[in-house]
Amino acid sequence: MPKEVITVTTDFGDAFALAQLELVIAALNGEARIVNVSNTVSPFSVIEGAFVLSKVYRLAPPGSIHLGVVDPGVGSERSGLLIRSRNHWFIGPNNGLLYPAARDDGIIQAYRLEEDRIAPIRSNTFHGRDVFARAAGLLTRGVRLEEFCVPLETTEIIPLEFSPYQVVHVDPYGNIKLSSEATNFSAGDRVLVGSSVFEAVIPFCKTFEDVGPGELLIYEGSHQTLEVAQRLGSAVEKFQVKTGDVLSVERLED
Repeated sequence: MPKEVITVTTDFGDAFALAQLELVIAALNGEARIVNVSNTVSPFSVIEGAFVLSKVYRLAPPGSIHLGVVDPGVGSERSGLLIRSRNHWFIGPNNGLLYPAARDDGIIQAYRLEEDRIAPIRSNTFHGRDVFARAAGLLTRGVRLEEFCVPLETTEIIPLEFSPYQVVHVDPYGNIKLSSEATNFSAGDRVLVGSSVFEAVIPFCKTFEDVGPGELLIYEGSHQTLEVAQRLGSAVEKFQVKTGDVLSVERLED
């Protein structure tokens, strides 16, 4: 498969850190096309990073490399991971971050990155730059896998499963994206949604304009999962949740 596009998803929140990843890749292969998916995953939120990767990878052309760096265990005994799936490649820490996307695409083979061979001199706190970005650059150049990684059993991949109605992303508008699909809901349903601090019965809608300004709604988002919003306001301020939390969601009978 061609390996021309590299997507990057991180929790850095820092253009300086992101630029270093991009420059390492460019130094190894100036023809690689780097797409910055997100540099603002909530700090340390492997769950949010995994959700973002699982939704965005399918938009990329076959053969793309998806570089994920949400790595609270950087420098520890956790290993670096490369996964080949049916149509894509995934690189990052073996902490569950890559698992949902790779599983959905169909895992073919997993590999452990050989850090000493990729970067004999490296930082203890920035494997995103020194190990993962370099591995992505080597892959785009067609360097043989056995030169920088070794096969793993797929059972050695750390799994990650989203809980039902788990908060997996909050966008800049304060809309709350949940892990569960919207298949059991229809327009006009009344839905009881609650967190540990706030609970409300809100309508299941198609668009924001189905409710008045300041009113809450729940709807099917652009990735076919449930989202909770406040029209022209912030639902996350109402429910006071963060990524990883779980909402209670119940469709009420008429």
